[in-house]
Amino acid sequence: MKLLFSIFILLLPTQLAYHFWPDFAFVYGVRVDYFSPTIYATELLWLLIFALWIIKDKSAVRKILSKWRALVVLLVLAIVNIFFSSIPEVCAFKWLRVGEFLSLYFFIKNQKDIVQSIKVPLVVSLFLTLLLAITQIIKGGSHGGILYWLGERSFSTNTPGIALFNFLGTEMLRPYATFGHPNVLAGFSLIAFFLFIKKRGFLARTIVLISAISVFISVSQNAWLALFLTPVVYIFSNKIKNGLAKFVRLAAVTSLFLTLPNATHAPREIIERMELNEIAGNIISQRPVFGIGLGDFVSQLPTTSSLRSIWFLQPVHNVFLLVAAETGLVGLLFFVYFLGKNTNAKNALPVIAMVLTGLFDHYWISGFQTMMLAAIVLAIGYNKQ
Repeated sequence: MKLLFSIFILLLPTQLAYHFWPDFAFVYGVRVDYFSPTIYATELLWLLIFALWIIKDKSAVRKILSKWRALVVLLVLAIVNIFFSSIPEVCAFKWLRVGEFLSLYFFIKNQKDIVQSIKVPLVVSLFLTLLLAITQIIKGGSHGGILYWLGERSFSTNTPGIALFNFLGTEMLRPYATFGHPNVLAGFSLIAFFLFIKKRGFLARTIVLISAISVFISVSQNAWLALFLTPVVYIFSNKIKNGLAKFVRLAAVTSLFLTLPNATHAPREIIERMELNEIAGNIISQRPVFGIGLGDFVSQLPTTSSLRSIWFLQPVHNVFLLVAAETGLVGLLFFVYFLGKNTNAKNALPVIAMVLTGLFDHYWISGFQTMMLAAIVLAIGYNKQ
């Protein structure tokens, strides 16, 4: 089981998957990834590991059921949320992902020396990811071949909508590696950086170095900002009683204010994000208790978007607004409580970094790779080390 888990960590940045395309996965005839039921190779590997843990550890089920009250509340929320969702099939599938998240959370929480055990596979994984990212920048596109089967998408600097940056007057590709977007690469690397920044030893230092380089070359301003703000928040929160939990609550409340109308004299990307914030606010005001259904945010865009010329099929770029819109204020309260409860001295830095990046992006709850990494980080503070 330990070997399988090491392979899982090694392959976590990859995204080899099979996508299903039922009718509900199309909006105006356009395929929408967020609606497509997707089965990842790493997902199947994890389910095998979890099953072996349940079989091998006779107390595993008891450990999980010890939190039966919270699980019952979550189950009720899921049932009601699915019942009132606009696309029940998508919503039900997303709640299954929440179940996978919790299964990994409970597994990590009850393992010994888990941080030590993930060092080797993680350093190899991060190094190969960095190498791929650098070569993508140099080539100006993807490599294809076997890398396609690891999740590298086909793209070049001429691909419409591809992420670029200007370097000395030349448009260059922002690296994707095997992630869906350079920002996701940056977020994944950022969490690895803060997860090991206070650890000693050659492997820990290597992870920190590789992660820092990946964050830098990703040209993700959100990750850059979080890289510098996370230690600041950490220092100030430690001076306040329950400071970390209060920081999570403050981030959630601040997010709700981002739904207010904003000035439109800004770059196109900023305007798009502000519109999505406003749409989230409208959804929350219309369905405040249980939301529109987990995973259903994009389905509301054709009917709620006011700036048609810049409408695009993406969730709101804020995890708190996305949770509130899709699961209502009930779901948001549960989400904030869970984040605050599982943030302590052992995992404060990576969780703070997740919250900061989550204020301006959605991948921590919309992407399988980052969602599983979040489960690992949140559980580390309470695992038996």
